[in-house]
Amino acid sequence: FEAVFKVFKVSMELFIGLFLRPPLFSEAMHSPSVASSASGGAECQHLLSHNQSQQKQNQQDVVQCDTSDIEKEVGALREDVFEGLVLPFEALILRFKLRSYQSLFATFLYFMSTKVRVFGSEAWQQLLFQVLTTPLLMFLYRHASLNRAGGYYNTFLEMFTELPQHADDFRRRVGNNAAYEAKISEEKTKGIFRNVNALETGIVSALLVAAPSWLLAEGVAHKSKVAAASSYGTFLWRALEALAFLCWHLAIQLNAVQYFGLRFLGNSLWGILQPEALWRFRFSRSGAFEGLETLTRHPEPSI
Repeated sequence: FEAVFKVFKVSMELFIGLFLRPPLFSEAMHSPSVASSASGGAECQHLLSHNQSQQKQNQQDVVQCDTSDIEKEVGALREDVFEGLVLPFEALILRFKLRSYQSLFATFLYFMSTKVRVFGSEAWQQLLFQVLTTPLLMFLYRHASLNRAGGYYNTFLEMFTELPQHADDFRRRVGNNAAYEAKISEEKTKGIFRNVNALETGIVSALLVAAPSWLLAEGVAHKSKVAAASSYGTFLWRALEALAFLCWHLAIQLNAVQYFGLRFLGNSLWGILQPEALWRFRFSRSGAFEGLETLTRHPEPSI
């Protein structure tokens, strides 16, 4: 097990070093689709590209500026830059690498959480111990995934405290699914895309994988508590669970549920399992793709 852990750790370090280079990622503090709560006198750093020559087109200087003076200009500029642009293949590949990294790391966290089953003598106890580790899994995923704001929250704590608002949003989706789909389409026109957040990762872990797997183990054991516990805690069983978790996580990342609804039912199933973490493609003034940025404030009103 330690050898597997070391190999996975080295693989993740290589993956991050080679593909998720820091210059390609940043936090979007000001966005046309994100409400800003900064005061007019607050100072920020804004990157302005110099166009003195074609060779120095990508050179950037840090300029102190006032938020209230430049926020609208930056928002309109980025909106205008993205409109009409076709996403380059490099942008799609980078988004795929980001989503793959998040899903792989989440799968690793899930597999590690199954180790606590050794403390339970019965299968239901093993499940209980694993469920108790879910908050830690969500916390670690939140920071490792680089996600920040979501469709209805700005911080990790608000992901839970603002759930009533999320419930209201969901009721509006059910009442007017066409309007919801239009808002999601509008997000895409601004270069925004969604990834799986920590709460959704916890739901997949506890409700969509661990609990069904426990029921399956109980069924296979034919009411034998010893056999159920033995099967539920084996390395092979937990490895197959991790594979199922990876499939679920990637399916939500890639909006497979939404695609199924639109393709076969004519609607997006009201955003069921709609990823909430917000990201955006970043472009320069000249329209050149620069990388990806995670949003730090949710849209107003929430979607």
